[in-house]
Amino acid sequence: MTVSIIWNRWVQDGSMERHNGSQWPPITSSREDGHVSRLTLMNPATTSQGMSEEWETFARQHVSAGRRFLQQGHSAWRPWLRLHLKLYHKQERLKRCDQRRIWTHEWKDVVFSDESRFC
Repeated sequence: MTVSIIWNRWVQDGSMERHNGSQWPPITSSREDGHVSRLTLMNPATTSQGMSEEWETFARQHVSAGRRFLQQGHSAWRPWLRLHLKLYHKQERLKRCDQRRIWTHEWKDVVFSDESRFC
């Protein structure tokens, strides 16, 4: 918004808030939005460019696919970097850590007799 528009609104209404309905009307219908949402859920690994190409087959106008996905609450799909641990795996890992803690404590008491001295 320009300064003059904000100033005129302040003079007329006494506020700087936006009026309801001052946004652009939606280009797509709720039915088309539902179709887009289903497309993203069926194939989450597809890029937004691929989705927009698929979307142009039924949409009336070209709309930014990435922005529309974000508006619907869909985010970028990323593969898992590691598998989630089961309860059994967590217990085994804790057991191993406990053993290692004791092991490191025992190694503090070991004296090496074969240490050579360098001059």
